[in-house]
Amino acid sequence: MALGLLAGLAIVGGLVLEPGQRSAGIDSRPRAAAAVDLPDTLATLARDTLGIRVLNGTDIDYLASDVQRFLLGKSGQDLVFLAPGQPDNALRPTDGSSFEETVIAAHIPDLSAATYVASLLRLGSGNVVWELDPALQAEGVDITVYLGLDMEEIRGHLVPYLEEEEGP
Repeated sequence: MALGLLAGLAIVGGLVLEPGQRSAGIDSRPRAAAAVDLPDTLATLARDTLGIRVLNGTDIDYLASDVQRFLLGKSGQDLVFLAPGQPDNALRPTDGSSFEETVIAAHIPDLSAATYVASLLRLGSGNVVWELDPALQAEGVDITVYLGLDMEEIRGHLVPYLEEEEGP
C-alpha cells in the first residue's frame, strides 16, 4: 500500500512544473488558491515596496503596458510599486488562445499584497494564487499579474486616456 501511495505521489509530482520551468503546450498560469479576504486598508500589508511583473495573456495590444502604468501610478506614501522589468507577453498554450481570466500570483508567503493588487484591478480574491518562486524573488518580483480577456472591459477605467478616445 505504501508503495502504491509513493508511486501515486511520484506521478502527481511529475505533472507539476518547478518554478520558472515552462513547457510548450502547457498552460503555465498558476491555479487558484483558497479564497482570501481583500485587505481593508494598506495598513494590513507587511511590505512598503512591491515588485510587480505584468504579463499579457491576450492579443490586446499594449494591455500589459497600460496595466503596469496604472499600478505604478497607484504608488503612494504607504506603498510603492516597483517594476523590475518591462511588461511582456505571457507564455500561452500552443494554440495561441488567450487567458480568459486575470490571475495575480504572489511570489511571497503573504497573500495580502496580491489581494490588494486584485482590488485595484477590480478583481476578487478568487483571482489570487500563490506561486512561490525564489528565482523571481531574487529578481525583485513579488507579484506577477497574468492578464486575461476580463481586463478588456475595465481597461478604460484603469487608463483614463482610453475613456477620452471612446467618444459618444
